[in-house]
Amino acid sequence: MDPRPPESLDLGEVVLRRHRPADAAALAATAADCLDHLTPWMVWATPELVTVEAMATFISDSSRRAADGSEAVYGILTPAGALVGGCGLHDRGAPRTVEIGYWLHPS
Repeated sequence: MDPRPPESLDLGEVVLRRHRPADAAALAATAADCLDHLTPWMVWATPELVTVEAMATFISDSSRRAADGSEAVYGILTPAGALVGGCGLHDRGAPRTVEIGYWLHPS
């Protein structure tokens, strides 16, 4: 059995889906739209790090880490496909532990 999380999870009211390269613009726009809300909690929530280019790099890096099983980062989408946030499992701590992170657009 593959221990890595799935590519997507359809939870009815929301869909969790790993980011794709085509998501960079939507991810940048959504994150930029709620910087005031995110900045106190997320180290990456800065104008310099929520550009389309920075998000494309983030998506590429997280895809690489997903392939080796060290990370699973998902966009949180409405059933219609609108991005409303993100969540992830990150292998950053002690062995056999994961950090859970998430953010949501305040609206």
